[in-house]
Parts: sequence; structure tokens; C-alpha cells
Amino acid sequence: MSKTKSEEKKIRPKVKRETKSLQEILENPDIDWVKIDLQNHKIGNEEVKQLAQALDYKSNLQELSLSANQIGDEGAIALAENLKKHNLQLKALNLSGNQIGDEGVAALTKNLQHQRLKILGLSNNQIGDEGAVALANYLKEHPALRILNLHINQIGDEGAVALANSLKENPELNKFKLSMFCNRVNNHSVETIKEIFQDNSRIELDLSRQKPKTIVFPTEKNSNSYNQDILNLHDLIKEGSNLGQHKSEKAILILGKTRSGKSTLANLFLGRKLKATEDEETGDLVINTVDSTNIAINHGRTSETRVPNRAQIGNTVIWDCPGFKDTDAAQEIANAFYIRELCKSSDKVKFILVVSDSELTNNRSTPFLETLEQMVKTFDDIDDIKDSVSLVVTGSRSRKDSEKIINTLDRILTQRDNLDSNIKNMLEYLKQSVHVFHSPVDEGILKTQTPLPSIEKSTKYYSGDNKIVNLSLSDKAIEYASTMLNTANNNFNEGVGAIKKAVENPAKCLNPYNAFTKKHHQLVKKWIPSSMNYSHNSFKSTTCDGNFLHLDVFRKMDDILNVPVSSHYQGVKKLIRVIEIFEHFVRKGKGSDHNKILQDYTYFFKQQLSYVQFFSDLTKEDLPEINKFNKIFDQLHIVNLKNFKQALIKMEIEPNQDKSYYEKVEKYLNMHKEPECITKKAECYIKLGDLHQANDQVKESIDYFYKAIESDKKIPGAYRKLGDLLYKQEDYNKAIHFYSKINNFSKIENSFKSLIQKYGETTFVRMQMGDFYKAFKLDAKARKNYLKAFSLIEDFSSEESQKHLSKLEGALGLSISQESDWFSFDQAESGFASDIFNLPQNANDAIPVIDSICMENNFSDTE
Repeated sequence: MSKTKSEEKKIRPKVKRETKSLQEILENPDIDWVKIDLQNHKIGNEEVKQLAQALDYKSNLQELSLSANQIGDEGAIALAENLKKHNLQLKALNLSGNQIGDEGVAALTKNLQHQRLKILGLSNNQIGDEGAVALANYLKEHPALRILNLHINQIGDEGAVALANSLKENPELNKFKLSMFCNRVNNHSVETIKEIFQDNSRIELDLSRQKPKTIVFPTEKNSNSYNQDILNLHDLIKEGSNLGQHKSEKAILILGKTRSGKSTLANLFLGRKLKATEDEETGDLVINTVDSTNIAINHGRTSETRVPNRAQIGNTVIWDCPGFKDTDAAQEIANAFYIRELCKSSDKVKFILVVSDSELTNNRSTPFLETLEQMVKTFDDIDDIKDSVSLVVTGSRSRKDSEKIINTLDRILTQRDNLDSNIKNMLEYLKQSVHVFHSPVDEGILKTQTPLPSIEKSTKYYSGDNKIVNLSLSDKAIEYASTMLNTANNNFNEGVGAIKKAVENPAKCLNPYNAFTKKHHQLVKKWIPSSMNYSHNSFKSTTCDGNFLHLDVFRKMDDILNVPVSSHYQGVKKLIRVIEIFEHFVRKGKGSDHNKILQDYTYFFKQQLSYVQFFSDLTKEDLPEINKFNKIFDQLHIVNLKNFKQALIKMEIEPNQDKSYYEKVEKYLNMHKEPECITKKAECYIKLGDLHQANDQVKESIDYFYKAIESDKKIPGAYRKLGDLLYKQEDYNKAIHFYSKINNFSKIENSFKSLIQKYGETTFVRMQMGDFYKAFKLDAKARKNYLKAFSLIEDFSSEESQKHLSKLEGALGLSISQESDWFSFDQAESGFASDIFNLPQNANDAIPVIDSICMENNFSDTE
């Protein structure tokens, strides 16, 4: 049946131009807004769900701005699904400055099929390649769109190329503007996309200021030498990033060129049996270990020691470091990183420079000076280590001793006038501890004595600042370091993104499809070294009650997030403490794999911070501002508080629990003052009162029932329970007071009877009994009690008696001016006299005045 014009006019909402208030929208569902601007209103997922429902029948809505809020994928999905229901005229949708990721964008593109959007703002979110591909598919079918803002996201090559192709393949797109600056597209892809649209004036692109990440992880190792070097650097840094975990009291670092004999010397220190054998190709005598060893001896031209090898003698750790002057810049950076990490991980350090005899003697000692220069560059100030360096010359003839080596060093100092002052100083320092490792003369087991005791005796351990390593590298190495710094910053942000999603929805933080185990962990896993040791007890144990798992998580999270940090180290430590909280979910039966995932994240954050610090030092770039950390934690704190509040509101108080359970409920409910929490708190107090009453702890029970009423005055059970307890205590006056609030007639009447039995007849009690019956409209009983009250007055002249007389005049409808005026024996009903004569002999007149019955609370007792 069609509606009449008057009916249509009646249901048609009033159209208004613009609003900037969410409350106004929610309170006026009949208004059809043309423009809604809720920018920077601290709107989260829950609020946007309310808004989405309020958009019903807003057929004139053309512009909707929700930028600079706290909307995640959940809120974007809810908004998109609601927009799909209604045929709106939406032309501009701005969701920039939120926390929307690929899932939210996919929902938007799917559900906005029927809208004729011209402007879509999604900048400064968490959109990656998947979201960009979804938008690219949307563009193919919607040529009406004119502006798409995607700057400051996480879109890489795949997403950027997909968007470019969709623009290219859709000739109906005219005068289109795509803003994509500050994403993660590499330079090669940027140039390729620019070439595609070089002669296309209808497409305006902004791909500036990219911070690529895919250059570090190409889909496959191609022939591009730059990419290959970066991959090599990544592998070297990753495998060496756990060096700092090997804490030691003392360490000896063996430095030198490849093939100088460093690994052979390390095995000699360790007491390994060394054997000389003739090389089948060259005929030279080469040295190998007889027994197996973790420090392999290499006889090739390139070094097999790409990452420092570790061995231990007592409380001293021996580190066989990669060779100086390896040809690639990646190893140059890695070596600086290794030495810095090893110095940081040891309380005391010594350095041994190993050179071959041929380096020292050939070409006027030029190879030796090159090695020495590399070592000098390794340290900020060589004066710091002047007493902690030794020189070991390998491959010397048997007749050559340390004195002859010192003579060679003196000759170099004399003949080389143009030597740098640092080189000269290092030569002087090395002269204090010179040692020789002779070449073998014949095949067989070597009988060479280890020079380690002599080295220990002639040098001291350095125990000063662990930042003694100098990070001055070649230009090529600095270029690589800049790429790695950019990568480390991006990686760190990715990891923080995972933490954000986990805090937003902690109950699902270990779901197989969530942030921890899917997209973000794929990145994290790439940075975990193959030598990673997982521990079953890696996290500190903290108590977390199963009944309050989520509330405990929110509370512990609040304790952590509420405190600002003042250093990058504190920021990482706080992130790790957040991860430790989620370990409780692992203990709820998720399994050891998830425990490993959390350990990966813990390792990852420490690792990436060390990378950021290291590569910032290399490139002389400033570390990110510490305020960035605090801004992240402030955002997480707001989200966590909202989750906490929602969990409290939805919490169901379980029956038949022990005292500790209800006390914990009380503690949590005291943290918030929402109406739902107040009602729950009153229920909790009643449960605690019941438990104390069951244990005959009457005083405690009464206190809790009082608290229940103070929390929520409209909770009948508390009044009844208090009345029952007070009745048992023979405090009938107070019992009547509480029974009266819930109009429990039988219990009030019984209380009055018990009161008279205990104290005897008094004017006060009979007056109140009259009031009680009158309140229940039992006029005959009321009149009877008023008459009894009057009959008990002994002194009509007293001020108190006059008050009673005044009240009785109104109650009985009599005018009482003299004592004889009121007598009416006809009004004394049968049994009235016997009631009076049956009163106790010692009636207590000093009964406290109790309140008249209150009927304003509309309660009815269940009994």
C-alpha cells in the first residue's frame, strides 16, 4: 500500500547543512545532514559503529570527514557495511590520520561500489600493498573518482605498480590526482611509474620522499649488484646481531687481514693440536687442526670468517673476527658492527693484531701499514687502547724472534717520515707486546707454544667506554648504511604496528590470522638469526587470574603505558614489557610456537634499536625523537583504557565464588564510575555480605550490605538482607527502616510486634505503627494504633506530648483541646483494654524515633 503525501512528509527527515558534533548526530536521528565533519574528535571503533548506525536514511549526505581520529580496521568495516545499505549521495569521504590497514580498505572498496565518490582520503594510515591492490581494482570500475590521497602509508612496489596500471588501463579517468608521497616504493619503481605517465597530463602523481623497504628484501636475488650487496649486508648483520647476547667478563679480539693466520692463532690459544701438511697443488706446508673445531682454518684467497667465531678459555672469550680490507662495503660495515657489539658485551677487552711475515717485509712494509691503518681507523682514540694491543707475526722463519720484529718496526718509523701520527703511535704501542708464530719446517704435529700467557702478561685489559669503536667508513659503505638505517626505521614501525593491533584487540593477539602471527611476523622472522636460541622460560612469570585474564591484561598494560619514557632504550623496554603481558595468552593453551613468536618480537625490537643507533652513528643522522615513542604509547594508552572500560561494563559477576573473587571484582569496579559499574559493584557487595553472613561475621556482613545501598540505592535485595540481619540482632528499629524502603508489609509488622515485646508499649512505637498502617491504607488498624498511642500519654503538658497530640488531631480527625475532650469509649475496639493490660511491666520509653515509611522508592520485595 503506497503512502500518502502527508505520510511521506511526516517521515521525511529535516535536511540541515552541516554538523561538527557526534552527540548532535546521535541525539537527532530525524535530521538529514549534508556535511558531517568530525575531524579530531578522538573517535574510535566503538564510536564509529554508533555513527554508522545513525547514518540510516541520511540520503542527502555528501561529505563525511572522520580524519585525525583512532579508527582501525574494525571501525572502517562497520562504516563500510552501513554505507552499503543506503543509496547515499556521498561525494567525499575522508578517513586520513587513523589506524586503518589493508583489511579496512578492502571492506571500503567492496562496500562503496554504489557510491559516486569524487574524493577519497586515506593518508597517514597503515595501508600496505594488499590495500593498494584493492584500491587499484576499485579504480578500474569507478572513473568518477578524482582525488585519492594515500600519502604516509606503507605501500611498496606491488601496490604502487597496481595503482599505476589501473590508472593506465582506465581511459575514462580524467584529471585524476594521486598523492602517494612518503610510502615505501623503491627508486626503480618510482622512475618506471613516472615514465608511464610522462606524457599524460590527465594524471597528476606525487611519489616523492619514498622510504623503500623492498630494496632490502627483493623477491629474488637478481643480478643487481646494489641489491645483492644490501642482501649480503642484511645476512651479515642478522647473523651477527646476537653477538651482544654473549656477555663475558673478559674478551680477546683477534684482528687482521684475511689469510693472515687469525684462525690458526685462535686454535693455538685453545690448545688444539695443529698439524702441518703439504698442499697437493702448491707444495707449501699448510696448518690444520687434528681434532674438530668450531673455528675453521681457511687456506683460500677469500675469508670463510664472515661473522666472528667464538671460543672460550676459562672466563675469557676468544673472538676470531672477519678479515680487514675484504673487498665489499657490506663486510666493511659488518666488521665495524661486530667489533662494536663485542666491545659492548664484554667488561674488559684486549686486541691482537695478526699480520703475516710477508706483509711486514714485502714492498717496504706497505701491506702491513695498510692493515695497521685499518686497525687505527677502527677506534676513536688509539690512546685509549695503547696498553691493550699486541702484535703477532705469523709465518716467520724459525730464526726470527720478537726482537727482530721490533727492529723492523723501528725501521718503518725511521724510514717513513710521512706516516700519520696515529700510525706512528700505534707502532710504538705494538712494540710493547710483540710475538712470533713460526712457520713449520716439516710435516707433522706442531710443537709451537701458545703465546697467550706472554700476551696476557705484557698487556692490560681495556675496561673503559664501550663506544671506543670508530665508525668512519668509505662513501660506498655509508650509502649502504643509509639504506639499512631506513630499513631499520621502517622495520621498527612495522613491529610497533603489530603491537598496536594487539593492544586494540588482545583477545585475538595470537589468532593465526592476526598481526602477531601473519603479516608482521613474516617481516620479523627475516631478521631472526639461524642461531637463535629459544627459551621455555624467556618471560618473567607474573600472576594472572584466569577469571580476570583480560582485565588483568588491561590493568598491567595501563601500568606500563601510563609512564612516559626518556630514552630509546626505555621505549624498547616498554614494548618488550607489553609483549610479556601477551605471553599470558600463550599459557592459555596456544602452544610453544606462539611463545617463540613472542621471543622473536622481543629479540627483533632490541635488534632493530641497535641497528638504528649503529647506522645513525655511521651516517651521522639523528635518532628519531623520543617524543615519537611517547606519542605511540599515549595512543596505546587511550585504546587500552577504552578496552578496559568496555570489559568492565560487559563483565558478568559469577555466582558461588569465594571471597577473593568478589574482592577482586570490587577492586576493578572501583576503577570506573560508569552506571553499569556502579550497579555491578552493588551486586558484588551483596555477594560479599552473603559470604560473611554465612560465616557468622555479622558486622562485616552489615557493612557490605550498607555499601551496596550506598553504591546503588535501587537494589531491593540489599534492603531486605539488611533488615533480616538487623532483625536477628534485635535492632528492630533499623530493621523497620530498611523493610519500609521495599514495602515489605509482613516483615515490618513482625518487627513492630517484636519491638513491643522487647521494650513494651510506648507512644512512639504506636504512633509509628499507625503511620505504617496508614501508608498501606489500612485505616482501621491505623486508627487503633493512634488511639493506643494517645492512651499511653501520661503528661499532656509536656512539649513532646503536645507534638504527638497535634499529629493525632490530624490522624484521628479530632479536635483535642482538653484532656476530657478526646475520650470516646465507643472508639476502643474489643481487645483494646487487654492489649494495654498485657504490656510488659518495664516498658522502655526511650526507644529512638524511627523514620516514617518512605513510599517514594517504587520497590516491592520479592517475599
